[in-house]
Amino acid sequence: MTEVIFREAAGHLSQPVQGTIRVVNATGGGTTTALRTLAAQLLHHGAHTYLLDFKRISHPWARTLPAVTYCRDIAEIHDALLEVRAEMGRRIGHLHRHSCHGEDLPCLAVLIEAGHHLLHQLARHWDTTRRHDDLKTSPAVGALNELLFAGPKVRIHVLFGAQPNPRGLGPQWRENFSTIALGRVTTQT
Repeated sequence: MTEVIFREAAGHLSQPVQGTIRVVNATGGGTTTALRTLAAQLLHHGAHTYLLDFKRISHPWARTLPAVTYCRDIAEIHDALLEVRAEMGRRIGHLHRHSCHGEDLPCLAVLIEAGHHLLHQLARHWDTTRRHDDLKTSPAVGALNELLFAGPKVRIHVLFGAQPNPRGLGPQWRENFSTIALGRVTTQT
């Protein structure tokens, strides 16, 4: 099913991806291929893409592309999420200052591979690097929550690949995806 949806999407490159998209599939079900197709569509339309490849092997095709910021180490991914959140803040400020709707803003994408593992690793990374007076929860996970909620309003789109039930984004996280593509999943998804 997922293969059909994304084969069709690949054929419609004249329309860029919109909003936040969650691709849900069991291991080996085509999540990486679906994310690659969506990212290629955004790149085709001029989007700069932050590619957060915690697995380190999923997207070698994008490592040398000029419009891609490729992050694979957990510290790089942490910093990239904070950087994109700061960019979202700048864009929101731009909208307020110019009373516009954001059509003039360049498209920015964040592709998250293996999101279910990444969230856990971001929390562990923060537990080992934070000072005693820092927040207890990972600011990178907080940044991702904010990007899912407000990013599309300022042309920041999140492509989130994960197994069916990722933990770490809180109970409301499902409501922040405008599209959920289901592949091979269980009845408990």
